[in-house]
Amino acid sequence: MTSNTTGTMLECPTFPSTQYGLVSSSTTNDADGNLVETYKIDIDDNIALITEYTFTISNAINTSLARTFVLKKRPKLPLEYMAKGNIRSLTQTNGYWVIDNELHGLSSAYFNWSTATTNFGTDDGTGFNRFSAPCSYTDPDTGETTTGNYHMPTINEWYGILPSSGVQVFRVSQNTNTTESNELKTVIGQNVLQGYSSQFYRTWSTTYDDVTYALRFMNDPVYGNSYRCAYRYQFLWPSSAQYAKYVVSCIYVGDDPTITSVNDVKAAFWANTNGKEIITRTITCTSSSPAGQRDTGAGSGSGYSLPYNTSYRSSTSATQGFACPIGPSLYIVSSYSYLGASTGNSVRLFSNN
Repeated sequence: MTSNTTGTMLECPTFPSTQYGLVSSSTTNDADGNLVETYKIDIDDNIALITEYTFTISNAINTSLARTFVLKKRPKLPLEYMAKGNIRSLTQTNGYWVIDNELHGLSSAYFNWSTATTNFGTDDGTGFNRFSAPCSYTDPDTGETTTGNYHMPTINEWYGILPSSGVQVFRVSQNTNTTESNELKTVIGQNVLQGYSSQFYRTWSTTYDDVTYALRFMNDPVYGNSYRCAYRYQFLWPSSAQYAKYVVSCIYVGDDPTITSVNDVKAAFWANTNGKEIITRTITCTSSSPAGQRDTGAGSGSGYSLPYNTSYRSSTSATQGFACPIGPSLYIVSSYSYLGASTGNSVRLFSNN
């Protein structure tokens, strides 16, 4: 494409622009009066993962401004599928399930197995839940409300957020340590990862404010490092009438050659991310309760557990008490009777998109 304003050309012979959207440009001026030209490239979801396109910007008059850059599509990451809050009520509002935006643990509805699976679907036996529940979410900062279709995640989808192979994230010992783990089948969107490896580095504090760093989804037999991410798991002790929180963050690193192990994605990496996008979700410790009831404050109310204990539903049926124990006090529960079928547990949905 050639700009009508400046004569600058944006070229990429291999990019299928007629299939994936035309390229457009616009010009503005910055604060110093310099001309700024912006190109827009529309790429839809059908572009294959990790496909590279090399673009060249050039101008016949000012050849010194020529630049070449590479665009590479990254996959949608597990945390991006996860809703930002729990389901707030046992009933819909105006045809939508409302996703909570307060994240303090006091406004989460508790669902038993029957109610949860009726409204949000079950694992079809392959690690996928094809159900579609209409949900709404209002951003607490902007007030903007968005809607979309969601489902209750299978245990294999939860593995994209938290480790799957018995690796305990928090409170392992008073010593820091690194563990490499060959993790189990993990469902991310419509893709299945299995046999990849991950590394974990755990910190420990006497105040329980623990942090664990991880480098996950390495060397998958099918996707290689296409999903490789740096993870940070933070446990935040409760204050006032709020519950404790697990804050899970990730940064996409892909095939970045400067990152070779979990040692490269510890505290210093997160302190200076060089503009990399950080994706974060907060998992509130909402306790367990008789279905339909809520706790009224940390350690009080109708809950069965302490404020730093919590359990979230999986749509995968299982014969064991917990389909996926994550830490010493965070569990993904199954349909089993104890803290499974009859008791109420929080529901965090995943997007269908």
